Amino acid sequence: MIDQNEQFLMAWLRISSTVSNERIVSELSFNEALVCDVLYYGNMLKMTQKWTATDLCKLTHMHKTLMNRTIKSLEKKKIILRKPDDEDKRRYFVEINPENFDVFLTVHENSMKLVRQVTESIGQEKTEAAIEIFHNISETVDQVLYQKGDKEND
Repeated sequence: MIDQNEQFLMAWLRISSTVSNERIVSELSFNEALVCDVLYYGNMLKMTQKWTATDLCKLTHMHKTLMNRTIKSLEKKKIILRKPDDEDKRRYFVEINPENFDVFLTVHENSMKLVRQVTESIGQEKTEAAIEIFHNISETVDQVLYQKGDKEND
């Protein structure tokens, strides 16, 4: 018999691999889509914050080297822009390139189609419960990693 922790891990890995499936995010890597999601939701929520690579690392839990590669790749695809800080030329901000962001929006819409199908299938009550559970799991994982002194951005 597989214990509960093993079952939890199996379910986690299954949903993680489904979300990062190439058929859903074929035009972008999973990490590229993740960075674009942060920028997209920041704009959608009318946040005035300017995002640095360090900010994006903290939000996505990506290492700095991977974040830099991801930003360079998105910049090469002309999906994002890097703009230097007026006060500190060593620092730059990452923002959406409105002229070519439709590439991400296509990927996002494909993801949303899948999410809509799933939520319609499981219903509103289970969807709300899943959202709460996903948030609780994310917060708990962050707390456990932080307590162990894991340096996520080194």
